[in-house]
Amino acid sequence: MRIIFFIVVAFFISTTVTSQEIGSVINEQYSIKLLKTSNNYALIYSDIYSSDHNVINFQMKETVYNILVDGFKSAVNHLIILKTNNDLIVNLEFVNIKGEKMLKIAQNNLANNTTGTSTYFSKTDILKVFGQP
Repeated sequence: MRIIFFIVVAFFISTTVTSQEIGSVINEQYSIKLLKTSNNYALIYSDIYSSDHNVINFQMKETVYNILVDGFKSAVNHLIILKTNNDLIVNLEFVNIKGEKMLKIAQNNLANNTTGTSTYFSKTDILKVFGQP
């Protein structure tokens, strides 16, 4: 029994050591955060339709950051569709709500036929998640 306990503790310690939180935002009961793992990044957000958290993995932080920040610059509502290399389609929906540009993330995992949708986040929220002032 003690061996199992030590294995579980070692697993949790190794998980926290190998990932570092860059930034996070809690928007009422929903959240979004960015973690850096060994060679990748993981954008994790609360699903508005369930108690699940959805994960989008990527390697190039600057590329994703630039796509998101550039999306806030457009004056019109628009949708950016990204397809990752692991059968994940990510929709970035930018809309004006009460005069402020907001972002909603939706994803469709083709491999396991699951979907996820975030709440709306502001540009300030996204900047915080990516560790920007």
